[in-house]
Amino acid sequence: MESAGAEAPSVAEQVSQHSNLLHRLGSAMDQVLTRLENWERGASITRPALVPQPAPLQTPPEAGASGIRITPPREFDGTATGCKGFLLQIELYLVTVRPSPSDEEKVSALVSCLTGRALEWANAVWDGPDSARGDSPEFTRHFRAVFNHPPEGRAAGERLFHLRQGTRSAQDFALEFRTLTAGSGWNERALMDSYRCSLREDVRRELACRDHAITLDQLVDLSIRLDNLLAARGRSSRGLFVPPPSPPAPQPMEIGGAASRRTGGRGLSCTHCGRRGHTADRCWRDPPGSSDGRQSTSSTPQVSQHQPHT
Repeated sequence: MESAGAEAPSVAEQVSQHSNLLHRLGSAMDQVLTRLENWERGASITRPALVPQPAPLQTPPEAGASGIRITPPREFDGTATGCKGFLLQIELYLVTVRPSPSDEEKVSALVSCLTGRALEWANAVWDGPDSARGDSPEFTRHFRAVFNHPPEGRAAGERLFHLRQGTRSAQDFALEFRTLTAGSGWNERALMDSYRCSLREDVRRELACRDHAITLDQLVDLSIRLDNLLAARGRSSRGLFVPPPSPPAPQPMEIGGAASRRTGGRGLSCTHCGRRGHTADRCWRDPPGSSDGRQSTSSTPQVSQHQPHT
């Protein structure tokens, strides 16, 4: 009995301790919540409310603003055959530069790619009154006038007129032909006629059997396929040979004809009619004793004989 009474205060003490602990935890929790409320209230007063910013407008991409980067052109040394290609490459490169360069910057970019004779020319005109370094189109025009000259001093149309396939393949010939057509100014009908006439003879013979109602591109493609086919077959059609016409048979020469021409025919007698003053090839009379006229002479050819001088 005494032991049970002694344990009872211990349990009561434990319950009291737990109650005190819970009370302290509740008080601490209230303090935390109060501080959070005060902090939020103070933050709303000192910091202005954030206004949502409008979404940025989607602007269309500018030309040349893509991820493609064009390599600057190679150095140009003044070779006439490379002038047009160099100007094309520098133009394509400048189109992709952002922001767009000014005219003076374009000229500077062009000059920075020059070397050799081309650089010597640019150095000579750079400080001159007509340098046009602030005008890109004008500077390019001067540049073309100095370096852009057709090979052999001939224009594209003249070179196209004299162009022939020769012994090369139709594919190589067509490549040079198309390169020249770009600057010739000829219409398609003239280009087709020129291309057909410039091909090898065996290719032209094969084309003659095909329909002519085709375009220039179709004609070029057909000629290349025919040329490749003839080359694969060993160009057997090349064996066809048309002999030249034989020379006319020599006419029988009348003896004394040269002397007759020197004397005007006065010293010889005609072997046809026997009269003097002409020869048998110029005779217009009937032979003596002939009654049926020249019909008798036409049926039997006369053989020239020597008529002695009297």
